[in-house]
Amino acid sequence: MGASSALSNPHAGVVTRKGCVRFTHRVLVGASGAITGQDAKSRVTLTKQGTAGQYKVQLPRGYRAIVDIGCTFIGNTGSLVPDFQTDQITTEAIPGGTIAGTIDGTIILQFRNSAGTATDLPNPCTFIVSIMVEGGV
Repeated sequence: MGASSALSNPHAGVVTRKGCVRFTHRVLVGASGAITGQDAKSRVTLTKQGTAGQYKVQLPRGYRAIVDIGCTFIGNTGSLVPDFQTDQITTEAIPGGTIAGTIDGTIILQFRNSAGTATDLPNPCTFIVSIMVEGGV
């Protein structure tokens, strides 16, 4: 106890960026990567997909841009690494980039082991997904 929720070194360019909203969502995973509980207040929903260690992250809608995105584990997960793919949140391309697909507020989160293979999280495991987006579409 006594831990502070304030970041000691906030990400540059995020703290004072206007028009942004952050979604933080906690998920509890059980056997075979099945979701056994998730934060009902966050306005975000995760759904287990058919591939090992893969989850669809659903935000309320699409947004102009992803400003910050990450995944934090609570507990020992070995060498698993989160990998975000198929961005269907962003309506504004990075200069020189393109937007593909339908913008429906989703992004795929894939967990991989050190060899790069899709892998389910250990049972039990808790992880927190944090996504900051810029408002507008």
